Amino acid sequence: MSSKLPEIFCYMPWTSLALLPDGRISACCVSSSKGLELGDSKVGDTLLDVWKGEKLKVIRRQFLAGEWPASCVACKVRHEEGYISHKDYFFATLKRYDLVESVDLVGDDPPLLNLDLSFSNLCNLACRMCSSQYSTKWISIDQHLAQEGHEYRSTVDQELNGRESDLETVKSIEQSFGSLRFITVKGGEPLLAKNFIPFLQSLDKRGHSSNIDLTIVTNGTVAPNEELLSLLAKFKKVVLSISVDGVGRLFNYIRGGRGHDLTLVENSIQKYQTLNNAYLDIYPVVQAYNVFDIENIFDWSRRVKCHASFRALIKFPHCLQVGVLPKPLRQLAQEKLRSFLKKIENEEQNFNEIEHLIRVLDVSIEPKYFDQFLRYTRELDKYHQIHLEDIVPEFKGILTSNLT
Repeated sequence: MSSKLPEIFCYMPWTSLALLPDGRISACCVSSSKGLELGDSKVGDTLLDVWKGEKLKVIRRQFLAGEWPASCVACKVRHEEGYISHKDYFFATLKRYDLVESVDLVGDDPPLLNLDLSFSNLCNLACRMCSSQYSTKWISIDQHLAQEGHEYRSTVDQELNGRESDLETVKSIEQSFGSLRFITVKGGEPLLAKNFIPFLQSLDKRGHSSNIDLTIVTNGTVAPNEELLSLLAKFKKVVLSISVDGVGRLFNYIRGGRGHDLTLVENSIQKYQTLNNAYLDIYPVVQAYNVFDIENIFDWSRRVKCHASFRALIKFPHCLQVGVLPKPLRQLAQEKLRSFLKKIENEEQNFNEIEHLIRVLDVSIEPKYFDQFLRYTRELDKYHQIHLEDIVPEFKGILTSNLT
């Protein structure tokens, strides 16, 4: 059947569910448009309700008919622009694990293969590219930006403030835990979620951990305790996707100001590396603030014996995309990256990622977004009392010379 499927087909509605930080439930974390969710744990909906519900069945029928569901606009845009989308990455995962043909596209209750869980937006950091939807530390910042009249402000319910989805929301579908092959836990910061360890314990109690590849998306500043390490050791595979967007003072700058030391991340990495089943990836979000620091991130990753990936180019806020920078700065970044390419000629994945980034830097984004970049950066610099021009020398004079 798979050979006859529409070009835009997505397997996620037949295999996956996502619990978003604000309690909404969707087929995947990218399908997160407010008002188009499939359920909401805040009003009592569970994963089981959504998995057996009519809304998900409608999405399945739409994909079989070659129609884009309204909630899938993010993948639709990337598909139409010729880029790899979230659905494509997931299909590649199914192929790599030889699971494509096992997906039941006919029955009303196909096996659940994949869970994407964010128990809450509770977080200890206020990263520059984040929002209060994903970090409680951002709530006061969003309020500040709104008061200053900035276009970029979060639409998240300010009352959430770290409130977790009930564990029963997830455990409602525990009869499907036996078919699970992939679980991704995000946040907020997942190691701060009170339901994170109890959820892992429930998988272990039922003997399912050894069949599951577990991915944890973490900022790395919260070290795992022995109880967590013991639970992680029982999984088939554990991938730690550690978000580090700069080294030295740039790490502090992007992560929300003083007091957030990269040595905290290094300590966590050392603990995770005691696990025989763990794979550690350093996963920076490439943006205007760190595009000059890519080689330093790579070198640091090597020093702590981790792999680095540079495929995550920031999409939101738009004003932090690398294309907002003036042409001279984009050309300077390209020069540094071309020099870096000589170092990684034998690193195929990183080489291809950096080549792609160089091509992206060829494209200028409309000037209004650079104006937003300047205002956004000044406001956050004032809020955190730390200044970009003191951290990244390439920006020296840029913010002050463009005052309006």
